Amino acid sequence: MAILHLIILGVLCVIALVVAARISRRCRTGEGNCHGCVRDGGGAADSPAKPAGPATATRRYRVGGMHCQHCRGHVESALNAIEGVTATVSLEKGEALVERDRDVPDDVLVKAVEEAGFTLAPL
Repeated sequence: MAILHLIILGVLCVIALVVAARISRRCRTGEGNCHGCVRDGGGAADSPAKPAGPATATRRYRVGGMHCQHCRGHVESALNAIEGVTATVSLEKGEALVERDRDVPDDVLVKAVEEAGFTLAPL
């Protein structure tokens, strides 16, 4: 009886590993929904913060480490959480368009994105 339980447990573990590997591959390649995200909705739950005044500077940045819309949402949320910054992130281009209404150094933007688990570099 104990051997039968071990066999069943082993089969269930193999099935769980196969399913986890497929989900992970789909996330990395952008083929499916990852972390519960919706392909057209992204992971950003909140609307972007708007600068207090008109944008005084606009710059594009290369974003690294994004694999799905959920990742894109995390990067966008991290940038938009910075006061005076409005960012739009493109998963397809791997870029962020950042508008600022005040002097926000690049290192502040880079640090916020790195804390979210991604990389950011000026283009």
